[in-house]
Amino acid sequence: MVGLPSAPAPSPFTSQGEQFKLVDDWMKVEDFALLQAWLQQHPFTPVRSELDGLCVAQRDDTAFAGSYRRETRNWDLASPPPFRGTGFFAERERLDPRYRNTSSHPKGSSGRAAHRNYPTGTPVDLFFDALARLLDDPWFATPWSRVGALPYVYPRGTRLKWHTDSSDESTAAFDETTISYVFFWNDEWRSTYGGELLISHQPWLSRLGGSWSARPETEALRKTGGQGVFLAPFPNRLIVLRGVYPHSTTLIHPSAGEWSRCSIAGFFR
Repeated sequence: MVGLPSAPAPSPFTSQGEQFKLVDDWMKVEDFALLQAWLQQHPFTPVRSELDGLCVAQRDDTAFAGSYRRETRNWDLASPPPFRGTGFFAERERLDPRYRNTSSHPKGSSGRAAHRNYPTGTPVDLFFDALARLLDDPWFATPWSRVGALPYVYPRGTRLKWHTDSSDESTAAFDETTISYVFFWNDEWRSTYGGELLISHQPWLSRLGGSWSARPETEALRKTGGQGVFLAPFPNRLIVLRGVYPHSTTLIHPSAGEWSRCSIAGFFR
């Protein structure tokens, strides 16, 4: 008797579009609680300037330092700075058994502190474990070798400017296959608080590199398209993005009071 082909596994994502995929209640309740409690005791410092980012980055890790150079130009200097915690990283071969012993970055060669590499022995490992369970999705079939996890806290009055995740300003390199993500670990979020993630319907496919928000084409692109989606920062929500789509966050409204928009963000590169 010929066996029937097995049905494909159901997608873990609860909503998706051309620009993003989303899953609510992503982490197990008990794992989310452990991660959230740990992050609430985690040290955070203001993102003040490009120099701030370089001081935190490992000096011998060009790609990591470059990502900080890019990120620090995305903050609105007219607004208070958000806060950033220590970054953590996972090699692809550690998360995905199919890629074990195939990495071109042997363990310990990346220049990062060992305690920040997965497994870390902290609740951050629960976060990376949850990411590993998504890797069968076709979006993650791109040639990435590691994924980072940077915790952020956005208090009232902060926002993130329009930008893309596909350009590296330190090298002018452009990679339209870049996949990024944001995960929200705040306790609750009301519609009056602001802080929504805005994503343009129109991708930015320029290979010129550099900052999308600093280019004159930015305004022309918005006027040409002028459409997109918004996604609220609900607790335990994960959003995966195609890096070529410009995105930003709206201002955290004063009505948020002591509540902050808390996230973990990273790139598959």
